[in-house]
Amino acid sequence: MRGTGGGECGAGVEEYFVAYRIDSHKNTKELFKLLIGSCIEGKILDTGDGNNNDYSITAKGSTIEFRWITYPGTDLYMIGRYDFIENSINYEEIAREESYKQ
Repeated sequence: MRGTGGGECGAGVEEYFVAYRIDSHKNTKELFKLLIGSCIEGKILDTGDGNNNDYSITAKGSTIEFRWITYPGTDLYMIGRYDFIENSINYEEIAREESYKQ
């Protein structure tokens, strides 16, 4: 995406998660694509405290969990869980303290 200035957000950086199926013949097929970070749309993954004590993308069994910051200044996260088996994503908004218990 084209931005108006320098740096990542000035350049309009966007990040995607893409799930592929690879068959026995090593052919690939894109199954799912999700915008996970966007300077243009203001979609920001949580990066924790910067000391690798907190993760915004976590693999759990057959799912990948994404955690976005919502409404700067609040104690809420938006959680998205992509399920490889179902090839679908579910969203929920939770309190930050609850996210550490999961």
